[in-house]
Amino acid sequence: MKNKRILSSALFLVIFLMGMISFSFAQNQKTPNSKFELKVYCNDAKAKTTIEKELLKLNGVKTASFDIKTKILTTTFDPGVCDRLKINAVVEKLGYETMITKEEQRTKKACSDAEKNKAAPVK
Repeated sequence: MKNKRILSSALFLVIFLMGMISFSFAQNQKTPNSKFELKVYCNDAKAKTTIEKELLKLNGVKTASFDIKTKILTTTFDPGVCDRLKINAVVEKLGYETMITKEEQRTKKACSDAEKNKAAPVK
């Protein structure tokens, strides 16, 4: 009887430890970063710096790079913490239009006005 109890306790301990180890490995697996490209209607070097700086403050954003020539903002972010809409919201809050800015939210900032004729209306 005593041997059965010791054996069952040892078996429970082994199963418990195996479960804890597998849980530990599952917690250490990181979700891959997502890449997001967004067209921003702006061609100002100062705006480039501002957009990149503000996006890097956003929790979950790993990198932010704005190419003035192509007007493409490329970001990598942790999808568990951040998403594309939050990235777009930061750019719009700074006063710049993007390819997904809704018509009623269009701003009247210098960069946006210069590019407004080139922007396709978003519906």
